Amino acid sequence: IYAKLSYFVLLLMGVSVITFTVLCSVYPSAVTANQQRVTLLVGSLVTSVITSYTALVDPYRKWVQLRNGAYSLEAEIWKFRARVGEYQGTSSSPHSRMWDERNAEAILQQVILQVQGRVLLSTGLKETSFYSVPVSTNDIPGPRSPLQELRLSPSMPHGAQQPEANLTGVHFQHFQYEGGQRKRPLPGEDSLHAPATPDDYVAWRLVPKMKFYEDRIPWYAFRRRAYQVLLLAAALSTSLLAAVNEPRWTAIIAACSTAVAGWQEFTDTAQKLRRYSGTAAALSNVLMWWQALPEPDKAVVQNVTNLVDVTEGLLSSERNAWMSDAQMHLKPGGRGGRGGQEKAQGGKGGDSPVAGAK
Repeated sequence: IYAKLSYFVLLLMGVSVITFTVLCSVYPSAVTANQQRVTLLVGSLVTSVITSYTALVDPYRKWVQLRNGAYSLEAEIWKFRARVGEYQGTSSSPHSRMWDERNAEAILQQVILQVQGRVLLSTGLKETSFYSVPVSTNDIPGPRSPLQELRLSPSMPHGAQQPEANLTGVHFQHFQYEGGQRKRPLPGEDSLHAPATPDDYVAWRLVPKMKFYEDRIPWYAFRRRAYQVLLLAAALSTSLLAAVNEPRWTAIIAACSTAVAGWQEFTDTAQKLRRYSGTAAALSNVLMWWQALPEPDKAVVQNVTNLVDVTEGLLSSERNAWMSDAQMHLKPGGRGGRGGQEKAQGGKGGDSPVAGAK
């Protein structure tokens, strides 16, 4: 939100400065020369402050890396919950199954640490006060003074029992102790951590993601059409003003059209519409393939693996395309060389989602 807000304010300030300058030339008696200088100075200072803040904080780059890390963890957690790929166990005895579970947890831990390290390095959190916030604490109960009990008691979840009552509020932040979860999932709701069956994966992962993209397609299609109408109206207005010999007003129209084009490029409306349409169509194909399978085939491990791998592969492809587009914004030269990416992304909707299915 900070990246979009700062960019929007910069565009607005640019249009405002040009509009004010043109109005001062059209109506010279409305504003004195001193007022004009002060107004332009304030506009330049505000623009410089916003530009410096954006360059110092760099919210866009941090947002890109944090969002990519969050989506990567979400995809890996679903693979872990569905026990497919490297998380899949092959043992039948209770002792061996327990070992498979420990091995799957160890693999997930390594993936989480890798994503965490990548995010920390790319967002510059080591140069901030981020690590002053406690993320782990000692769970060995110990004596406390009455003052400590008074300070900690408001953060204790209702219903916490011994030994949980001796823990601080940090322990209950991620619901790893009894009493920390104030609202339990209702029957039929996702618990967000339990192992997921194929039907659970379809109901809580595939279908919500498909709806996520489908619900956004009409809005982005409307925005893209609105931007095109505004740019066309600006071009016609510029031609009309030039025809009636009013060249001074064309500067305002040109500034507005440039701002609209810049905002359209920054929000990446056209590319999002293409990616969302292709991903929604591909996910719909996966869902229809799964629904067409007979019930015995839905229990085949290879089909379950294909269901999860193809779905996560489509989501990962969309995320990688978004990351590529976002990296283009971070480069000084802007965008370029997107033809191969668009071709690769556009062809996913027609690929067979069941390659290797049995």
